[in-house]
Amino acid sequence: MLAFLQRNLVPEIPLEDWTSSFVKYVQGIDAVDDFFDFVKDIIGGFVGALEATLTFLPEMWMVALFTVIAFLLTYRRATTFSTAGAVLGTLLFLSFPLWGNAVLPALEQALGSAIPSGVAAVLAFVLVFGLIAALFFGSLVAVFTAFCFPLIASLGLWDETMLSLALVLAATVVSLIIGVPIGVLAAKSRAVEAAARPTLDIMQTMPAFVYLVPMVVFLGLGAGPALVATVVFAAPPAVRLTMLGIQQVPQNTVEAAHAFGATPWQTLRKVELPQALPTIMAGVNQVIMLALSMVVIAALVGSGGLGEAVVRGLSQLDVGRAFIGGVGIVIIAIYLDRVTRPLGSLIQRKPGAKSALSKVLPGRKKGADVDLDTAGSTGSGAEDNAKVGAGSGSA
Repeated sequence: MLAFLQRNLVPEIPLEDWTSSFVKYVQGIDAVDDFFDFVKDIIGGFVGALEATLTFLPEMWMVALFTVIAFLLTYRRATTFSTAGAVLGTLLFLSFPLWGNAVLPALEQALGSAIPSGVAAVLAFVLVFGLIAALFFGSLVAVFTAFCFPLIASLGLWDETMLSLALVLAATVVSLIIGVPIGVLAAKSRAVEAAARPTLDIMQTMPAFVYLVPMVVFLGLGAGPALVATVVFAAPPAVRLTMLGIQQVPQNTVEAAHAFGATPWQTLRKVELPQALPTIMAGVNQVIMLALSMVVIAALVGSGGLGEAVVRGLSQLDVGRAFIGGVGIVIIAIYLDRVTRPLGSLIQRKPGAKSALSKVLPGRKKGADVDLDTAGSTGSGAEDNAKVGAGSGSA
């Protein structure tokens, strides 16, 4: 009796065989094969172009560029001293090929006479780049960048770091191109929102290896499957936060724009998107972080970069190699997070920026700006006054 109850009475569905048969069938179609070859070439060219751009200049020049970007986006208060320090630090980075080859070996040799050579090299690095980083005291993120990016170069991971950064930037661009328009449509259409939510849930909860395998089958090894898997994993925050940002725009602001004759496209482009920009930029930050978290998994399919150092250390049980790869990933993650986090508020607080409604209404006189948050209440108050006047007149 118990044996009968333990029998598997649920029919077995051969989903595995159906999936394998479908993939083999699709692989046999020449048009599909040509399409995936075209996609692979496009992705490889895009990532390769970004990598070539990031590795074109000397290492210290790129460090200067990254540090200046961090300083401009995250400085607390621009004073004469902080600006002068940043300029001096930038000039020292740009001229590093002229004086670095003489100063660093001499300092290391002087310290090596009293302490071990390894410790002397560390102290020489800390003294030189610590002093340069201190010149960017107006921004802690710039100080971090000026010290830690040369550390990446000293670990011999500069090319791998630029490749990983190129892959992250490419995945971020593709994710935003796909995610932001879908988020706008989902905010405007309940049907699109209802279809997007479960799709995004599946994309975020399904293990990356599940959709990495078919991408390897169709695109082969390299940057192609890595980029597609990264986009699938990183795009949902762009959709969700774009949709959330537009849905949270005050309704009276939208109604005021419509009342002054703005078209739906003008309302979206000049009222809703600027109002939702901080939330959208938070989505950009999340997309970048999720794309960077896929670096190690992407290295398993031959994308290279910092993830390759971690994978190689894991396969060879080389703790040191895996550790320095992880250090590089952490430095890039902190930099991208701190630099992209304030972008939305900086764009909104840009000096001289016009109000959203004044952009919609060309030809209005200066000083005639309408407060968007009170436009709806002002209009209703005018209507009430008109009614009161009409009532007193009839009385």
